[in-house]
Amino acid sequence: MRSDGSVEPSTAPLRQVGETYVFSGNVNNTIEVQRSNVVLDGNGFTVTKPSVNTEGLMIPIGWLPGVRVAGISNVTVTDFVFDGCITGVTIENASNVVVSNNTIRRCSMGIVVFSSSKISIVGNNITFLARQFIFCPAALKQPAQTGSELKTTAS
Repeated sequence: MRSDGSVEPSTAPLRQVGETYVFSGNVNNTIEVQRSNVVLDGNGFTVTKPSVNTEGLMIPIGWLPGVRVAGISNVTVTDFVFDGCITGVTIENASNVVVSNNTIRRCSMGIVVFSSSKISIVGNNITFLARQFIFCPAALKQPAQTGSELKTTAS
């Protein structure tokens, strides 16, 4: 989603309703939010990261999250299923961001927050992570009080 509100590619499975972008299908790539004052509603659909075959080796396509929010403010990411991404949601240099009611499973890390303020992480179901539930150096003083539920972590 570009800063002017346009969506790339134009064939992406979502529709705009005012300042809310509602998904109508699964996504097999990172969603990068470049616009402030929006709601990104996954509508229960899944975001995954594909693997590619390079010279006979299966490797991740990159160290990219399901959703990336960077350099903007007043964004809500809600009602997605993030499955197999490096991170479900990454927030960088942003403020007033809400991550709510998402399912994050089989990711390396659930939610990553860097150099951001006023971040709310509420009502998420985060399971089977390889590393960490929420990684937020100095962004949140007590991430355990965010209101999301960690059910199981992988070893």
